[in-house]
Amino acid sequence: MNLLRTTKSYIYLLLLLLLLPFQITEATEQVIAPENAYVSGSRWFCNKGFRQTGSKCEKVIAPENAYVSGSRWFCNKGFRQTGSKCEKVIAPENAYVSGARWFCDKGFRQTGSKCEKVIAPENAYVSGARWFCNKKYKKVGAACQLMTAQELLEQKARQAAMLEEYRIRQLMGVSGDDCETEWDSGARVCVEVEDVSLDCSKNYDGFFRSCDVEISYDVRTDYKGNKYLDVDVECEADINYKKNTGYSGSDSDSDDESHNLYANGSDSDTIQLSFSFSSYNEVYKVDVGNYECEIDSVNLW
Repeated sequence: MNLLRTTKSYIYLLLLLLLLPFQITEATEQVIAPENAYVSGSRWFCNKGFRQTGSKCEKVIAPENAYVSGSRWFCNKGFRQTGSKCEKVIAPENAYVSGARWFCDKGFRQTGSKCEKVIAPENAYVSGARWFCNKKYKKVGAACQLMTAQELLEQKARQAAMLEEYRIRQLMGVSGDDCETEWDSGARVCVEVEDVSLDCSKNYDGFFRSCDVEISYDVRTDYKGNKYLDVDVECEADINYKKNTGYSGSDSDSDDESHNLYANGSDSDTIQLSFSFSSYNEVYKVDVGNYECEIDSVNLW
């Protein structure tokens, strides 16, 4: 009996010795977050307003005329990033500033760094940055030519089809990935992402040097007035990348564009976001993570 008890004691002691390394390993694998960070799952992440630098979280310091969002800083509206600073956007004559860019006034078009007045030929009128032929005239080169009777009939049929499309659109309303309402008119404006593409270039050693993410979108409204809506669309994208060292990383960028939408109007554009990698990172794989476009502001003019 004593021999049996002694044998059981040895077996129990042996089991304890075998399980002890696993318990110690489990304790040592507990995730410890540094200052200004939090633990989520099996990783730690920096708090908002901080970014990871090695094993620490450093506070993001925004330069003058900028603000902090997430783990990055962005220039205020009317300013654009130049290196580590935000420079004021200076519009040339006959232009205005919107977001981080300048745009020519109505009746002017951009030519290099200037805005030139749009000159309409005979039997034409100017609208926005272009000229259009008067009714019953068609554009032929840089002039407007009188249309034939058959051409007028074909034009009338096309206009009827467009009016029917507008009628259906009014009945259905507008929808998209993100929508906002202009409260003075009650108009609804929506933006929807149509396509996202990734284009990367490599260094001589075969690792990625830079990548461009292009986000194509449509923006539309059910506005019914005689004025127009000034709509600012902002798009953002995240990329994920892997290094030759076995570590992974991510980055994000955003940009905005301005649109003028008239009654039941729509427009489309493509925003390009650029990312670059240092040669010592040896990035060999890149893919697009999350992306979105949203209505940043809507103003009635």
